[in-house]
Amino acid sequence: TSKEQAKIMDFGLAKLKGATKLTKEGSTVGTAAYMSPEQAQGEDVDNRSDIFSFGVVLYEMLTTHLPFPGEHQAALIYSLLNESPQPVARFNDKVSQELERIVFKALEKDKEERYQHIDDMVADLRKERKSLEYAKSGYVKASTINQASENKSKSVKIKNLKIIIPSAVVVLLVALFFIIKPFNFGEGQNTSSETAGNSLAVMYFENIPDPEDKEHTGDMLTNLLITSLSQVNGLEVVSRERLLAIQKDLGQTDTKTFSPSLAGQVAKRAGVTTMLIGSILQKSPKLAVTIRLINVQSGKIISSLKLTSFSSDQIFSLVDSLSYMLQNKFQIASIQSNKIKPVTEVTTKSTEAYRAYVAGLELWDKLLYDEASAAFTRAIELDSTFAMAYYYLGQTSTGEYWKYFEKAVKLSGSTTERERLQILALNHSLNHRLDRAKELYEELVKKYPLEINAYYELSLLYANLVKTEKAIAVLQAGLKINPSAIQLWNLLAYFYTQLNQKQEAFNAVNEYIALAPAEPNPYDTKGDIYALFQEYDSSRIEYLKAVKLLNNFGAASKLGFYAVLRGKYSDAQKYFRMCDYQFPVIEMHRGKLKSALKRFTEILDSQISYWNRERASYAMINLYYETGQFSEMLRAANSLHKEMRKNPTYVIKGRDYLGWALVKNGKTIEAQKMIDDLQKDVSDKATVLQIYAEYSSTLITFEEKKYDVALKKFKKTFSKLPPIHEPNYFYAVTLLKCGELPEAIEEFKRLVYWSGTNENYLLKVAPGTIDYWPIPAVKAHYWLGVAYEQQGKNDMAIKEYEKFLNIWKDADFDSPEIKDAKMRVSKLKEVAIK
Repeated sequence: TSKEQAKIMDFGLAKLKGATKLTKEGSTVGTAAYMSPEQAQGEDVDNRSDIFSFGVVLYEMLTTHLPFPGEHQAALIYSLLNESPQPVARFNDKVSQELERIVFKALEKDKEERYQHIDDMVADLRKERKSLEYAKSGYVKASTINQASENKSKSVKIKNLKIIIPSAVVVLLVALFFIIKPFNFGEGQNTSSETAGNSLAVMYFENIPDPEDKEHTGDMLTNLLITSLSQVNGLEVVSRERLLAIQKDLGQTDTKTFSPSLAGQVAKRAGVTTMLIGSILQKSPKLAVTIRLINVQSGKIISSLKLTSFSSDQIFSLVDSLSYMLQNKFQIASIQSNKIKPVTEVTTKSTEAYRAYVAGLELWDKLLYDEASAAFTRAIELDSTFAMAYYYLGQTSTGEYWKYFEKAVKLSGSTTERERLQILALNHSLNHRLDRAKELYEELVKKYPLEINAYYELSLLYANLVKTEKAIAVLQAGLKINPSAIQLWNLLAYFYTQLNQKQEAFNAVNEYIALAPAEPNPYDTKGDIYALFQEYDSSRIEYLKAVKLLNNFGAASKLGFYAVLRGKYSDAQKYFRMCDYQFPVIEMHRGKLKSALKRFTEILDSQISYWNRERASYAMINLYYETGQFSEMLRAANSLHKEMRKNPTYVIKGRDYLGWALVKNGKTIEAQKMIDDLQKDVSDKATVLQIYAEYSSTLITFEEKKYDVALKKFKKTFSKLPPIHEPNYFYAVTLLKCGELPEAIEEFKRLVYWSGTNENYLLKVAPGTIDYWPIPAVKAHYWLGVAYEQQGKNDMAIKEYEKFLNIWKDADFDSPEIKDAKMRVSKLKEVAIK
């Protein structure tokens, strides 16, 4: 239309003024003017017939005439079968010869001469579109530099900039131009006068010759250009990690099929003024690369350029050239340009090492950590000085990952400033030097205000220091910079929940949902928050919404846990199959603890992740405790402690579980000494670690049956936690033993529906909590019976005892609680009869 809108005009039989239709029964059905010759003759048709019809529409769009006109049906069919279309130029002299060739190839009467697949036609149309865009906007190619007149700001504009120089000289030449005088490049007639601003998102490089980008050339250019430009003072460049997080939030996980409209959405969420989109037009013998700078708000192209003088193995020099040229678009002072290092000095000198690295990043983004680890290992084999490859290998390796972080730290001088700060901050955090880590994250936030991940990490660091209000302030500062940062809204909702600020928590999660309504995670978060406020039916509804959007999402396991707690085991199995959850929580809930132990042994013998192996070990210690196998409990705890001692980043090192096992084996003095040493080791570490150690000491006191002392210690420890935190079985028993029945009953009621699903961003204490929840959830009924019996509420006591006995009616171990519950029920019923 005159407003440049494309409209669909025909589904089946369109009623267009003057159109001739063929509707003869048993022969052909459709709009005759848009039929292919084979369709008009009643022959078999395939996708090539649709290509012909598309060619007719395209011809009509370009000329306002049909290619095969006719006053009536017979004349139209005759023209279709026997005549050739008039040249497009007869009606529209602005249409290029190449576009006319594309249209006429689609209109070949012989379907064997036509395009055989629409993808072939799309590829030709894309190439021609790019060619037309570059012809309008001007580009860097091969020839000499032509200088135009000075503009008002006294910078030099170069129109249709052409360079014929060996590629090795390009960087030097461009650098000299920047040192002498800043200049603009590639300005064409359609270039907007708008300035680019001072923030940039490098979106992607579309690889037209290789749409799947099998050799990662497009990925390499994108990542290298981000790395190079991030060194420029006065220019805020969004990291690839931040951009990818936004893509995922928008439901886009395939970076190989990125559309300009989606790029605009991502850039807006990133909070930048300008985005860069690139294309690879040719791979051999020379790379032909184009880029476009686009104003994010208006969508207008600010500038575009093309480079064709670099071979594939000169990709680093190509990026350096692009980086130098782009700086002028952001009015970066020339003296700053001298401080920018070539990308080989902040990444690697090996093209193949970098190719392996970006392959690893792609796998990392897909959560394929084993495959990503192999790719990063390959990058290091090709270049043993590649700092960022070590950094990511440390995050994907299931072995001695800390060694890779140590190597990354040693090599951090060969990275950009942003990457250096990221490496050092994470390393300090891993090694529990939180004050130093906090300083570095705060420096990251100050220097790179658009780097949302820095706000995220800094807020988590404050949470580990149990400074939740400060964590909230950091998140609010990040949201002030970028109100669309959904991971900050997500975390903010949890932190408000911890502080029991219900309205604020739901306001935050609803903001998250408004920004990402088609994603499962915001509904999962809302489900967690409802659960933390003990609104379990509402919680389940939100988890169902998440699973409906993605059936193997983590919310499926939470629905499974809820089904377990309600005794709906077949429903639980259905949800566990959805997300491949393998821990035997159904067996644990039903009292089949020996069966659960056997299953955990099988899991440990299988190929599972490092972290799941740890959790399985914790769970087995809990089960040995519950079944009274204390020597086995000590053996398992010793094994865990021995394994954890290998990791220098661990401070606890399994000593909490080992101290618990020692006291259950009568080695109280040894246990207390171990926990005393643990408390000394964490005295200058994160508050959460200090709470862990205090809790471990209290648990030993509990096992010694010194309940009055234990209660004081429990209350002191839990007073350091935010108002809403996980319930604790041992604390609830201690409250009951000390006669604080109302508080004990409240804690036991929470345990009945506590599945460990609600632990997100809560400070957890151990031992006896991690993956232990199915057992306390059942035993809480027994203890509620005891509490109600002590209050003289016998009917309520009988009800709770019977719930307990019904769930554990098929228990496969000797439970003292089962024996006691049966005896108590019998006595209470006798009293009731009398």
